[in-house]
Amino acid sequence: MARRHEKDASQLRDRLSEVEPLLTETQQERITLQKQSEQSSRERTELLLKVFIDINKFLGSKDTSPPANFGTFRDTLLVRLKAVGSVRVEFEKKVKETEQSVEHRMT
Repeated sequence: MARRHEKDASQLRDRLSEVEPLLTETQQERITLQKQSEQSSRERTELLLKVFIDINKFLGSKDTSPPANFGTFRDTLLVRLKAVGSVRVEFEKKVKETEQSVEHRMT
């Protein structure tokens, strides 16, 4: 009976030595994927912050610090992006008016 238990224990040790490296590989893959995901998240966050700051500078806003709450940050960024769109429309309108004025003077 003891020999049978020893044989079973030996077989289980052998099986464990076969399976253990697979578990380690899977854990390493998971850790690598997690690090890549965290890096991507940091890069996206940095990009959003840069866009937020640059848009604020473009619009002449003195408030350059982003809101801590992401919902508020998103809403503020969207409002400012719409403002940039309005500035572009106004700019295009002024260019068109200037072109027409110059054309009128030349004729």
